[in-house]
Amino acid sequence: MLKRRPLSVNTYSFTEAQKLAISHRNKPLIISGGPGSGKTTVLIEAAIARINEGQDPNSILVLTFGRERASELRDAIALRTSQTMLEPLARTFHALAHSILKAEGHNPILLSGPEQEGWIRQLVDGVEWPKELQAAIHTRGFTRELRDLMLRATERGWTPEDLEKNGQTYKEEFWIAASKFWKSYIGTLILADADHGEPKERLDSAQLVWRAAHVTRNAFKNQFKTILVDEFQESDKAQRALLENIATDDLVIALDQYSTVGRFRGADPDGLSEALAKFQAKGDAIQLSENFRASSAVHLFLEKVAGEFPKAPEIQSSSANNAGLVVAERFIDGANEAAFIADKLQRAHLERGLKWSEMAVIFRSPAQNSAVRSALMRYAIPVAGELQVLSENASIAPFLLLAESAIAGKLDLNTAEILLSSEFGGADSISLRRIRRELVTKYSGKTGLTGSELICQAIITGEYEIPSGASLSRVHLLFDIAERTAKKKSSQPEDLLWAIWSNAKNSDNELISEAWRKQALKGGVRGANADRDLDAMLQLFESARRFGQRFKRSDLAQFFKDIRKSEIAGDVITAKGQRPDVVELLTPFSAKGREWKLVVVAGVQEGIWPNLRIRGSLLGSERLAERDRNPDLAAIELELVAKAAVAVDELRLFYAAISRASQELIITAIDREEDQPSTYFDFAYEFCNPEVDLEAKPEICRADNLLSAANVVSKLRKDLLKNNSKEAAATLKALAEAGITGANPNDWYGIKPISSDQPAVADSQPIKVSPSGVEKFDECQLRWFLESHGGQDGNTTAQLIGTVIHKFAELAESSEVNLDSQIELLTANWKLVDPETGWISRTSMGRAVLMLKRFYKYRESMAGKRTFKESEASYKFNIGRALISCKIDRIETTVDGKLYIVDFKTGKSAISVEDAKTDAQMQIYQYAVGPDVAGASLVYLDHDLKGNKTRDQLPIDRKAVEARIERTAVMMGGKRYLAVKNSNCQFCNVATSCPIQIEGRGLYG
Repeated sequence: MLKRRPLSVNTYSFTEAQKLAISHRNKPLIISGGPGSGKTTVLIEAAIARINEGQDPNSILVLTFGRERASELRDAIALRTSQTMLEPLARTFHALAHSILKAEGHNPILLSGPEQEGWIRQLVDGVEWPKELQAAIHTRGFTRELRDLMLRATERGWTPEDLEKNGQTYKEEFWIAASKFWKSYIGTLILADADHGEPKERLDSAQLVWRAAHVTRNAFKNQFKTILVDEFQESDKAQRALLENIATDDLVIALDQYSTVGRFRGADPDGLSEALAKFQAKGDAIQLSENFRASSAVHLFLEKVAGEFPKAPEIQSSSANNAGLVVAERFIDGANEAAFIADKLQRAHLERGLKWSEMAVIFRSPAQNSAVRSALMRYAIPVAGELQVLSENASIAPFLLLAESAIAGKLDLNTAEILLSSEFGGADSISLRRIRRELVTKYSGKTGLTGSELICQAIITGEYEIPSGASLSRVHLLFDIAERTAKKKSSQPEDLLWAIWSNAKNSDNELISEAWRKQALKGGVRGANADRDLDAMLQLFESARRFGQRFKRSDLAQFFKDIRKSEIAGDVITAKGQRPDVVELLTPFSAKGREWKLVVVAGVQEGIWPNLRIRGSLLGSERLAERDRNPDLAAIELELVAKAAVAVDELRLFYAAISRASQELIITAIDREEDQPSTYFDFAYEFCNPEVDLEAKPEICRADNLLSAANVVSKLRKDLLKNNSKEAAATLKALAEAGITGANPNDWYGIKPISSDQPAVADSQPIKVSPSGVEKFDECQLRWFLESHGGQDGNTTAQLIGTVIHKFAELAESSEVNLDSQIELLTANWKLVDPETGWISRTSMGRAVLMLKRFYKYRESMAGKRTFKESEASYKFNIGRALISCKIDRIETTVDGKLYIVDFKTGKSAISVEDAKTDAQMQIYQYAVGPDVAGASLVYLDHDLKGNKTRDQLPIDRKAVEARIERTAVMMGGKRYLAVKNSNCQFCNVATSCPIQIEGRGLYG
């Protein structure tokens, strides 16, 4: 069950100004006041007072800036009255506009941001753009700027013709081109949509409000006796026109122009005086001059920042009864900043009892929050952030992909591999290769299908069974369920998604929905990820539900196309407020109207906050807004005005962000060569450290003495193991009993006693020794042991190529083959070596062909020097406890009748000349053949084009080789294996189990 965030219960002692505002009736009232002055509370009380006096609640309309805010206001009023409400009492301007148009018989559809951008991308090629823009028109940035330009123009009542005319007047060439696109765009919005199958009037947010503002329907206009408007400074020109059209005498407007955060969405704080003039002329104004929210420290800092506005707001007095705290810290890098923030939140929760929901972190942009989000997850702090683009969520992507494939009834290799590698299939690269090879071996000859085709058919039809096919079977079953659902005529997107979601299982045969739920409840990093994925899935279902309601006869595939096209997060109210006790990561816009006891304003960097780049600088949406206000300014003056407006706008955002804190405010920044704190941070640092000389080099902090569970447990374990501390042992015991991960010694690596002190091979048993293993053992005993006991991956393509080349070298001595016939045989059957397709596979095949050529070149070079005697010669013998079996690539005979050993290498790197003299593999080969051996050579076939790289070894001292093998064999069968750092550590497959490597060090305590 979904639960809305619980409303806070407060008891107020209203000031005289507030009482006057609540009791005001029958003429317009303008309420102004700073953050925390009680403007919203006064509006709520004004509505309740009217209802208690007997006024019909359906005659009261509360307007505000956002859907979530409207929902909170509606609940705040409804929960304090028993009156029945037939219509939503609190709404956004867009919801009101939609109601007006519906009442007029229109059938409007409000285009969301993602839908509008997708629509623009489809149409952008239909207009001839200036050459300067040609390279940009298909980029995300251009789409967004074009959308902003049209919205800003519409909000100000401009038509495409106005945009073209003004473009000519003010020499804005791009406006002229954009006006032509805009005409085409508008023409496609009202149509019998071929994609969605039914006529809808598609309107963007600005068009919707303007259309409603021009409706003059007395019945609707007279429906409301009282209109209460919250956060009026966030309204745009169209919304103000709509309000003027339906305004009654009993009108109350609350505002604070210095806290405007929606200017990038069209809010017009600079036009407030003009918008309010009509209402002020026949009404009253009240200034609320006390701050009831902020502690004294936060309030004083707010005053300092307010003083930076060109026209400073009237200073409020603080009514807080606590001193509070403002902290400003700079850090050496983002990791330290994030760790510090996580630690501060953790301490506030544990030491002062603050709920997670009483804390928030605010960034200038959502793109800044990844490091802090990761740090909070490491601390097991529950976290929620702003909406994510669904198509970019890695966990949601397979659900979308499977749905699209089921609708189409087919899939390609790339899709198949993604599904098999997802949580549905649980396969990895090695198991995918195994699946492909087993399918090719068993079915390719019978069906004539390639490995890629067999994988796709196995998912679609489920016909092909192989030993390693568990992943294929799971994905096929899910695909079959989804395909059957998609074929039903009545199916909606949410039906198809539910069919997949309710049947999807992971590699443990557990429902993915249940696995995510369990993981989310466990907390920690993985729990936070599961939480995020569940939120995204909820968002996806809500999007599907809305799509089904809006386009009942739409093609099922269209929903998934729309989701794919979305490059910005949609406004889905159900994705917010479900879990009350979380730390929220927000921007100033999403934090609007909210408050927390502890607020962190993070990443206050130069170039980021403030970001003084002109918005929409390519197409000039910011210039358009300023041109509408200042039609007679010269271009240079207008540019200066626009820059000044952006600077003030950034200060408003910072002011709004810091004003969300009621007790404690923390401001952080990074200070290093390429990243510098901004002037906003300097305000805070100077405020917190008035005695510090700002010209002196500031102290840059590193996060230390952190309170995360992992950090505390780590320190206690270190104290226990090094100092045998009884206090550490007692604390660890208490933590373990409380369920803290890592505190229980049973979970520690390297602490448990050795399971056995017996040797790997009993003293009475022979020890199997491979010639290549001796050299590996001498290099690193631990790597040899782990790899020879299961730590090695399965055969790679390179290893299979080596096997093929050795086999072809053996066959080359037959009179029935030659180089050309072997190359033809190799290329014709290459898919048996590497079932993959693409340039990597073609490159590997080219390398194999070159190695064959080099082998034949080697044979030619030996003419008159040595003659072929035998290939793939097998030997088996004992030296002490060592049982050796080997197979020698090639044995040749010298001109004086002695034997010569040749071993072909297909790897790219050759050992040194010195190392070859003592190479154990070649020594053992020489020993196996007998005493009459003239030497041995390693021949590298994959080294260069000019000739074969060789490494030679002289005849061996058999006694010395025997001693080496016996000594090595005893150690191979022993109790301990030494890890040795060497030049091949970077290529080691078992580094995660090695005590001298960072990856494996934690395994040993």
